[in-house]
Amino acid sequence: IHEVSLERLCFGCESYRITFRDNGSATWLTIGVARAGTIDQTRTGTLSREDFSALGDLIRRHDFLGLKDSYSDPRVVDGSTMTTTVLFGTRRKSVAHSNHAGPGSLKLIEEAIDVLSRKTAWAQPITEK
Repeated sequence: IHEVSLERLCFGCESYRITFRDNGSATWLTIGVARAGTIDQTRTGTLSREDFSALGDLIRRHDFLGLKDSYSDPRVVDGSTMTTTVLFGTRRKSVAHSNHAGPGSLKLIEEAIDVLSRKTAWAQPITEK
């Protein structure tokens, strides 16, 4: 595994994309919303290779490649969307879900990404115009 990303898109709350790479680099893009008067901001960060490797092990153990490409709750038509993307060599696999639909294994992977994002040493944001 070379790269892992988690993107959260939400109407009315913070939307962002976190990307971790096997070389220890990380990027956090906060996605601005014009009607809210916010703009995109990017932070860079670093994480240990051990932490990235542990995340990769978790992703393999929970058979990310075997998950469906998307999950949704047909009773809910609005709300947040999350997409987890993993680069396995040259193969990129994305799994999207809305409103917390999807298997427990996907939620465990997302939680592990969230934990890693809190452990990452982030630089001050760079505002994009």
